[in-house]
This record gives sequence, C-alpha cells and structure tokens, in this order.
Amino acid sequence: MRALFGIGILIIILMLTGCNALAQPTPTPTNTLTPSPPPPTATLTPSPTPLPTATPTPTATPFAPFEVKTAVDWVNVRANPGYLFAVQASVRKGTVFTVLGKSPGGEWIRVENDKGISGWIFAQLLESPVDLRAVPVIQPENVVTVMGRVADRTGKPISGIQFMITQGEAPNQQRTDAMTDPEGVFYAFMPPTVRGDWVVEYTAISCTSNLMDEKCNCIGGTCGSPEPSKMTINLPDFPALVFEWK
Repeated sequence: MRALFGIGILIIILMLTGCNALAQPTPTPTNTLTPSPPPPTATLTPSPTPLPTATPTPTATPFAPFEVKTAVDWVNVRANPGYLFAVQASVRKGTVFTVLGKSPGGEWIRVENDKGISGWIFAQLLESPVDLRAVPVIQPENVVTVMGRVADRTGKPISGIQFMITQGEAPNQQRTDAMTDPEGVFYAFMPPTVRGDWVVEYTAISCTSNLMDEKCNCIGGTCGSPEPSKMTINLPDFPALVFEWK
C-alpha cells in the first residue's frame, strides 16, 4: 500500500513537470540574418557625344600681281578706264606691265611698270598668262559712270553687246564705248566734268556673246537687237538704263 502511494506521488510530480514544460512560451528566435545591402545605384557612363565637325572657313587667296605684255604697237595707257581720259603714255608692242586690278565690267586693266608708267589699258590689247577675268576689281576714282543692263524677256542677261556713248557730231564728236559683261551689264567711265545730253546707242555683238556659237554665228540663225536701240541721257545725272533683247 505504501508502495502504491509512492508511485502515485511520483506520477503526479512527473505530470506537473510536464505541464510546466508545456506552459513555457517558445522563445522568439532572434533574427540574426544580416540584411542584404541595397542594390547598388547604376551609374551610367554617357556615350561621348560626337562634336560637330567645324566647316572650315574658306580663306581667300590673296591676289598676286603678275606681268603682261602689250599685244600691238602704240598702246595707250590712260589716266582712267575710258577713251575720254588723258593718255599717260603710248607704248610699243611687248612692253611689260604688272597687273594691279580691273575696272567693273573687266574691259580695262590697271597696270604699272618699272619705267614709272601707270594707268589703264584696254584689256584686249594685252597678252596675259593669266585669265584677266580673275583679276580683282578696282573702283576708278573721279569718274562719271554710265551703266546699263541688257536682258531678254525672261531676265536672262545678254553678254557681249557693245554700245557707244557720244555727244556732238563729227569731227568734234566725243565718244567712248562699253560692252556688256556676263551679267549683261555695261560700264562706261567718263570724266567728272561731262555735262549735257549724250546718246547711248547699240553698235555691235561680240563673238564672245552668249548669243553666238563657237564659229561666231548667231545661235538659231537670228541674233536679235535691243529695245530701245538708242536713248538720250543727261549727264551727270540719269536713271538706270534698261534694254530688252528681242
């Protein structure tokens, strides 16, 4: 009997111990994980932007004076570009000059030489190793300039058209001449003392005109003529001259 009592006491103690073990809360595990570092911020390396290619500025080639020779005997060197200006010298064929420039329209060339002669020579009286059309323009001083333009009804310029500008009658008539350039413009330079009425009149077509073929024949068989073919102006003041080629 006493043994049974002891066994019962032992069972009770074991039961109580088990209940205490069950009643204890399960400890919350401490989070010992190291948090993951934030993802690295992506650093974008920009692609190099190509620099715009600079367009090189064209450099004007400085004009280099060059030598020419007179093509015929007794070429007149004039004080300004035109037949109404004083003759500075009259020289023989083969006389050497240095080219300094040309007049507007390109018909007259500014020259000088080592003999002290300087002035303007009509371009067609010179032999040149260089195309005289490439010579820079020099504006003549102390002149009255008669200027006109010749074009067809579409506005196309007509080159190589010659005009004479006259005052009075022969034998005391004063006269100078001018021819249209590739832009269809002619320039007649006259002394600043000119006054009164002058007649501007069409006289001829050059073989170099854009109306002519390589054999100096009119393209299409007909050359035409300017309208008007003649007009009177009052110098030194006058309106711009316009001729229509028909």
